[in-house]
This record gives sequence, C-alpha cells and structure tokens, in this order.
Amino acid sequence: MNRPEFELNGHKCTWMSIQEMAGNERIMEVNSDIVAFIYTYCK
Repeated sequence: MNRPEFELNGHKCTWMSIQEMAGNERIMEVNSDIVAFIYTYCK
C-alpha cells in the first residue's frame, strides 16, 4: 500500500486526495456523502 496503485481483495485501488475525489464524477455520483463527511470532519 506504499504505491500510488495497489490491489486489495482483487480490486484495483488508487490513492486520491479529497480534491481529486470531489473532481471525479463517478465517485461523487456514488459516494458524495462520504466525500463530504471526510472533507468536513477530517481536515
């Protein structure tokens, strides 16, 4: 998990900043509530 991309339980994952997630249409469509929570409470 030290690399920008990694596999976890057979799923390809990528580390992203909050700004990158907020700018990603698909992430915001599916997880906008999670992104908003992290942005609000985990600064």
